Amino acid sequence: MPPPRYSPFETSLPDLKPDDLDVLRSVQEGWYVEYKRELPSVRSIAKSISAFANTYGGWLFYGIAENRQDRTAGAFPGLPCADEATIEMQVRQAASSSISPPPYFRAKTIRGPSAELGLADDRFIIAIEVPMSDEAPHIHVDGRIYRRVGDESDPRAETDRHMLDLLWQRSERKRKALRELLRRISTTVSENFDSGSYLEVFFVPAAWKEQIPEPPPSFDDFATLMTDSSLETGGLPLENCFTFSDGFIARQVRGNNPRAQLLTWRYYLDGVSHITVPFSTFPLDAKDSPLSQYDHFATFEAKCSEVGYTNVTVIDLNYLFAVLGAVVRRHDALGNLAGALFPYRVKLRFRGAKSRVPFLDLPNFISFITAFGIPIGHFDDIFWPSEEDTMYNFGEPAEDRERWTHDRTAKLFFRAFDAFGVPAEHIAKGDNWSQALDGLKDRATKVYGLRRATPRQS
Repeated sequence: MPPPRYSPFETSLPDLKPDDLDVLRSVQEGWYVEYKRELPSVRSIAKSISAFANTYGGWLFYGIAENRQDRTAGAFPGLPCADEATIEMQVRQAASSSISPPPYFRAKTIRGPSAELGLADDRFIIAIEVPMSDEAPHIHVDGRIYRRVGDESDPRAETDRHMLDLLWQRSERKRKALRELLRRISTTVSENFDSGSYLEVFFVPAAWKEQIPEPPPSFDDFATLMTDSSLETGGLPLENCFTFSDGFIARQVRGNNPRAQLLTWRYYLDGVSHITVPFSTFPLDAKDSPLSQYDHFATFEAKCSEVGYTNVTVIDLNYLFAVLGAVVRRHDALGNLAGALFPYRVKLRFRGAKSRVPFLDLPNFISFITAFGIPIGHFDDIFWPSEEDTMYNFGEPAEDRERWTHDRTAKLFFRAFDAFGVPAEHIAKGDNWSQALDGLKDRATKVYGLRRATPRQS
């Protein structure tokens, strides 16, 4: 569970209304609260956000003037609504470009009118909620580490070595917890299902252990989403849904062996998702295997024969791009059911890759193996990113959600294939690599049937 957080309100940030801010007339600036009448520079915003994250968390308000006598909220002049989009962008930039690592926070614009506050209908107040961060210290772009101190209205640069050590220890506890989480989830899965070649995808909210999903999804909402076969939610129906002690599970069992390692989504109530994606594997010389239906398999088979790879097992990775795209879309939809899923981080883990060779039905892949030979798995487990407690930061979805989804899916796909031995720059060569991936997705779907983009498991 996340640590208890201070809030001056009886409702959560997403539900705040203008009149709820009236309680701030009796709330003083200090450890947990900061008021600013105007929006300061991006660097100043970053200083305040990082200070709250490094200390105990707190609330930052722009568009509220401080009462200098008792340091409570004295007036609510607000900021001009005409500048709302620009101001929201500056707040996001403050965290992404001026703080390292960027801390998690939530912001809401609260528009007038409010007669009780004296807030006009063309003015708004922006409220920023910053949890105490488990990834401290967050370092400002000026090289300093800021903290909140007592009843001071502005952050102070921390120079005490003992306090800095405590911040580093807090961060180390988060990394250790993350290592243990990934190891526990992955080990449980590998011990309970048949061995094979499969991919594990971990989605962990950036605010994991700092903020729980709010509100958490119900089982019925989860099941409705997972059984949905529309393209908006990924197009992969997982029709077998049930609960477990920590959350919900959805599996794609129709037409498959339920004892096998199937396409499975495990959702934990703290916002973590763990998805297993099984791969089809075939002996290179297997008769009538689905691999023969691909455009470039005959060339791949001939290249294998040239170097004596006649008795190897081939991993069919051709539907990987389709599945990763579906998974990203579904996690996006899951974020609409459960708060605190964005921004989030991703980790990939391949299991059962040792002594197996990958196949990708793309001309660029054939060009690579022609020039450099055929990669073969040297490790049973392959991680990306390789460090056990490091994850790839997906960040906040962009305004063009379709492009954002495609680009993030391609990023994961390239890194996955990079881990398998083929550098991403060789797969992404030329001007038409994006269209080539879309074509690959279509071919893989035809090979394994139009209903699902993952193969049937025996």
